Amino acid sequence: MSCDTKPLAYIPSATAADRIAVFTDRKNPALEKKSGKREVSKISCGPAVFLNLLNDLTANNNYDGIRVYFALESDVLALVFVTTLSDPKDKEVHNDDLSNCWLLNLRSTRQIDSKEASDLIVDYEKQRLAHFEADGNEVMKPGYMETKSLWYSRDLFGRNGKDGLIDYMECLISNKLISEVAVWFGGYLKSDEAEDTNTPEYQLTLIFQLKGEASGEAVLLDDNADTGRPCPPPSTGCKGFGAQLPL
Repeated sequence: MSCDTKPLAYIPSATAADRIAVFTDRKNPALEKKSGKREVSKISCGPAVFLNLLNDLTANNNYDGIRVYFALESDVLALVFVTTLSDPKDKEVHNDDLSNCWLLNLRSTRQIDSKEASDLIVDYEKQRLAHFEADGNEVMKPGYMETKSLWYSRDLFGRNGKDGLIDYMECLISNKLISEVAVWFGGYLKSDEAEDTNTPEYQLTLIFQLKGEASGEAVLLDDNADTGRPCPPPSTGCKGFGAQLPL
């Protein structure tokens, strides 16, 4: 695969910047006002660290995707990644593989057991989710529901030598074109919802930014990925996602 070929998960930089701005300019200030503390806007790690995380999450040949939950560790926003497996009775249902849970925080990434994963997700839902939803009720409309998790299809990661994110990152790393992976918190745009009602305006999403070395003001690489399916949107109430966390 050529590093010039964008992966299936690629989104334009302008779209990524607009989604990030929803969080940094609107959602995060509102959250900080309600929580009374400084909140993070992104979680960064080295390219090899993130690639190893993807490799560990996709090691089971039977996996059908990855679910990422919003979480809270030591009162700081974090992310819990879980491999998903298709339900044998319904291929549209993606069940969490509770034996393969990983934490990504400001310091590192590590494998955690399902009990710790559940506790971190519950902490987020108890201590931050209500703040996000209260803000959403004010900005959008009463009854606003905030994203709890995002599901990403296997097709986005697969080692197909064509357009998988893992292949793409391996190419970037081997050619020394990438220096950082920044996972930004963001929000969907009005135009996103117009194209797909399952990506409701203002709801939380994640932008995976692959950053290259800068030369002067020219960034050699600034690619972005964000093609997850949020849960909920209100239209589906998460039916069919098969989520098993929190316990």
